[in-house]
Amino acid sequence: MSVSRPVSAFGSSACGPIGLSCGAAGADYSAASVAALSCSLGASSAALLSAGSMGLLARACSHGGVWLNGGRRTAAALALAAGTQVLAAPALAKCGTATPSLSGKVLDNITMEVKEDEVACRTTINNGGVQVISARGSAYVTTINSSGVQNILSDGSAYDTTINKYGAQSVGGGGYASGTKINEHGKQEISDGGKAYDTTISGTDAEQVVSGYAFGTKIDNGGSQTVYQYGKAEDTVINDGGTQIVNSDGTATNTHISGGQQNVGSGGTATSTYISGTYISGSLSNGGQTVSGNGARAEHTSIYFGGVQS
Repeated sequence: MSVSRPVSAFGSSACGPIGLSCGAAGADYSAASVAALSCSLGASSAALLSAGSMGLLARACSHGGVWLNGGRRTAAALALAAGTQVLAAPALAKCGTATPSLSGKVLDNITMEVKEDEVACRTTINNGGVQVISARGSAYVTTINSSGVQNILSDGSAYDTTINKYGAQSVGGGGYASGTKINEHGKQEISDGGKAYDTTISGTDAEQVVSGYAFGTKIDNGGSQTVYQYGKAEDTVINDGGTQIVNSDGTATNTHISGGQQNVGSGGTATSTYISGTYISGSLSNGGQTVSGNGARAEHTSIYFGGVQS
């Protein structure tokens, strides 16, 4: 699949050979990176910024980087141009490369193991069904229904999983989940050393439990994220009706509250929080941060219209 190389919107010269610039600490967040990316992909800078390109670049860097030039533009780069999730270097396997015996399976009271270098795609996990993703195994587009479980072990990975009512996903130490959608009464648990990116939590009692690392979580109405000891939540968005709870020795960084609620309890820490309200059906819904209990801390908080801190 090819991509046109238009004249850059940032200058009169056509795009030269460019790539993703990764430093020791992650991505290069400069405007030049966005300019180079938009030039290579034929997307506007504004579109890339609105798609959260800075965070996407960081994630691509953290997974080995994705070059965007010289005929090596990947499906991940194209996805970024469309404002969708990036699957970086180790995650470029698609359903077309799924292990035949692991494609389109329905698990009813049975266990599927996804082993090293195997790819499972479009698995449905029903009552009593279990999918275990071992080291260097990966699963794409999995649906977890009532009493179904997906276990992601160290160096295993899962992408674009949907967790429905009473389904559960466990991200063990060293495991990786990206693009998970947690619906009503669904649950995702991230153990110490586990990582989850770009999770969406929506619906009554939809829940993410963080003892590891969660990046880019979006919490919508009815959803909640609870950050426990050793857990860290970064770049979380809490919309109207969503709740984030930061417990003892848990940390929330760069949280954006838009009509939702953040509760920082004893020993919990919230840094660089942005609080504002939002209008729902013409009425203002306040965003709030509550800091209570011994040792609870909120640092570098910014409060905007409709935001409340107590």
